[in-house]
Amino acid sequence: MKCLTYFASLLLTAAVCLGQQTVSTQRYLVASGHESVTQAGLEVLEAGGNAMDAAVTVAMSLGVAEPYGSGLGGKLVMLYYDAATQRVYCVEALCASPRELDVERFRALERDSRVRGYQSAGVPGMLAGLHASYERWGSKPWAELVEPAARLAEEGVPLSAGAREMFQPKVAHLNDDAHAATQYLIEGGLPEVGDILKQPDLAATLREIGRDGVETFYRGRLAERIVSAARANGSALTLEDFQSYRPRMVEPLSIQYKHGTVYSSPPPLTGGVTVLMALKALDEYNWTGYTVHDPRTLHRVGSVLREVYPQVTRDIGDHPDASSRALALLKPDNINAIYRRSLEASAVIESPKTPQPAATTGRAAPIQWDEASTTHFVIKDEKGNWVSATLSLSNHFGACVVVPGTGLLLNNSMSNFSLLSVDSVNALAAGKRPRSTVAPIMMLGEDGPVFALGIPGGQRIPTTSIQLMLAMYEFGLGPAEAFDLSRYHLRRPRRSGEPDNLMDLEAGAPHELAEALSQLGWTVSNHSRDGKYFGGGNAAVVQIDGSTTGVSDLRRTNYTDGK
Repeated sequence: MKCLTYFASLLLTAAVCLGQQTVSTQRYLVASGHESVTQAGLEVLEAGGNAMDAAVTVAMSLGVAEPYGSGLGGKLVMLYYDAATQRVYCVEALCASPRELDVERFRALERDSRVRGYQSAGVPGMLAGLHASYERWGSKPWAELVEPAARLAEEGVPLSAGAREMFQPKVAHLNDDAHAATQYLIEGGLPEVGDILKQPDLAATLREIGRDGVETFYRGRLAERIVSAARANGSALTLEDFQSYRPRMVEPLSIQYKHGTVYSSPPPLTGGVTVLMALKALDEYNWTGYTVHDPRTLHRVGSVLREVYPQVTRDIGDHPDASSRALALLKPDNINAIYRRSLEASAVIESPKTPQPAATTGRAAPIQWDEASTTHFVIKDEKGNWVSATLSLSNHFGACVVVPGTGLLLNNSMSNFSLLSVDSVNALAAGKRPRSTVAPIMMLGEDGPVFALGIPGGQRIPTTSIQLMLAMYEFGLGPAEAFDLSRYHLRRPRRSGEPDNLMDLEAGAPHELAEALSQLGWTVSNHSRDGKYFGGGNAAVVQIDGSTTGVSDLRRTNYTDGK
């Protein structure tokens, strides 16, 4: 219990909620993107189901209640702690490009066709990954676990103010597809708060999947309907793409951090290795006298990320050597080199006698709020099994197309490939999975999991995860306090020549912080605190008394509960 006590003493009890929703539980917990979904997951646990059983219900239901963030037409990345084997497993079910893809033809498409519509969709991986995980760790009948999602789609979900904000920027794109407009809009317009969103076609599809399993989606009737609609609209997807798709059960990446082990997602995901590299390098610093929003703190984090980003961009993607490259990036000699170089960059503020550089000028890269995609959930059951899982359609509402008669909203994961360089490890290719910033996190002490975390937010996923970990494990804040802090993000240059000093600050940061960062050489942009840019996630932490505190970030429609 030594390590467990250490972690709990650092994280505090979080009895006071500072703009976040918290709950203290003794037996089990579900934290997800929607109250109705959390309650559906809890009902599975109350009926004797385990964490994986609840994960099936939660994942299926999120696609109904939060259709802009995930669904059957999207992807899944999951960390699962199996109490029986005391191991953490990773399930990677990213979307895949068509095997018959004509790369040059796709490159020549107008941008709108590359990022929306059927040609932007890859083979969905979520259902395959979820079912493979269920077959390994689930216990309840599959159809029983899918039914709550079907019932939710049939009966409808009241549209909240937060969800309506996520709908608003996509109204025009949803109207481009008659079936999407019918499913999500009212006479082509934005639904009002309180309107009941019913999805009868999706309810029927979910019941078909409950009855026939994944066979119908990848090798049966649903596969045929998806491929038929896609090919009629220019996509290269084939039935063979669906029949041959397989999720990957892979070893998660991990580091020793403080007195525990932190796990996250491996390649082709970039988010996990970014978080782990940065945490390990930042752990080399002495933080005495620093605070969470001290400009020197942000300068250190930014200096480390400047070193991490190019290495991750160069090495991490869907290719045979990616795993060995990721392990090499996490080796002590590379981490120490990152620390030393970032320390040199930080030296200007380590000594007050050294003149500070003037602010770097330059036009900031354009911001697309809809990159703040995905949804995350955390589950803990009575037997000590844990799930930390992220689901996504890539951008909000994915491709903005619904397959006729199915209610299936498709992803736009093809937009995540690199089109500018054929030498990139993430270069567009047939039968390949584009990389992603998704980074579910789980931390283990001597006696099992002590912490699980996940954040939506596109490129902000790894940077937000890093600062949450620092807030808790370096500065001793409770999880609710850490989630409530205003956030920052160092933008990752998308192409050669883009500046690497663009720092985003969320509303609520100390007034003097932007000016101080400017004096340290960062070009600062300000963003509202509404969940669109920085997203909002869920977490669970074990306390010193053995209870578990769930935290749901109210920047989004998140909700946590348990017993």
